[in-house]
Amino acid sequence: MGSEDVTLTARSDGRPPDAEELQAGKPVRELDYDALRFPAPAFPSGFSTTADIAVPNGDWVGQERALAALELGIQRSVSGLFALAQGIAADSLRAHVAPRPELTIAFEGAAVRISSPGEPVEAGTLDGSAVLLTNRFGDQTQTTFRIEQGSLVERGTSSGGSGVTTFSADADGQTLRMHRRVESDQLSAPLELTYSYRRKPGPNSS
Repeated sequence: MGSEDVTLTARSDGRPPDAEELQAGKPVRELDYDALRFPAPAFPSGFSTTADIAVPNGDWVGQERALAALELGIQRSVSGLFALAQGIAADSLRAHVAPRPELTIAFEGAAVRISSPGEPVEAGTLDGSAVLLTNRFGDQTQTTFRIEQGSLVERGTSSGGSGVTTFSADADGQTLRMHRRVESDQLSAPLELTYSYRRKPGPNSS
């Protein structure tokens, strides 16, 4: 999916539509990513320059240990379920939170864009305004983006639960850590795991 195909839906006052409004078909406005890029939004309160963002722009490549981290996290989060439910929950988690082989993070003004091969683009402004994103399974999530202590924090809420993804970089700027926490009443405990990515050399890394 290219950036021209991405739409972010919100009410005309900037807040996301709730479930009743979506079901009732009330008018909403749609924002494409170009609206976030040109002109670049002003920085939200709390930081004023890109120097406050400790996550570098660039392309990142996943590490081989990611699959082991995923399986360990899944085991912890489903161990309290009945045997049949464990298998169903584990398969769903593997599909939804599997490590991405590569990802690109791009900041432009006070907007951010996260992309990965085979995945819909995730984009929004850094002021905490919620946007409605749809993943490759068709699941819709109310998602916000913020910079907290230099890290990029993405929070999402859907009918199936909620999640927080925190992107933080090591001091040398060569390693990106992606920490995920997923909560759902279908799990016996929250899923928590951390993936590590190395910077991919190239023109997009800065």
